[in-house]
Amino acid sequence: MDTIYGATITARGDMTLLTEPVVYQTMSDAVGGYIEGVGCPNGDVLYVNEEGLLIGLERNIGAMLLAQHPHLVGDAIMVGPVDDEGEHLPLTAAAVKFLTT
Repeated sequence: MDTIYGATITARGDMTLLTEPVVYQTMSDAVGGYIEGVGCPNGDVLYVNEEGLLIGLERNIGAMLLAQHPHLVGDAIMVGPVDDEGEHLPLTAAAVKFLTT
């Protein structure tokens, strides 16, 4: 299996696994603007549109479940934990299992 570096989760419920390292532009494009990070309980990080609530984006139930956060809106991108140098690692095995089952 390829290394899974991230996953996009749309507000419509569509999900795409990312097999290439994720950079800022990928995250910004995925959420449609500036990004805001939300830590997930397992150490992964979910990024959403920083102004999503202000501009009235629709709720993202999948993102809310993954991050265990009550107010996430718009499309989201999930990436792995951050290493000591500030770079995102691949998604944790637990996240990949959750996303693919």
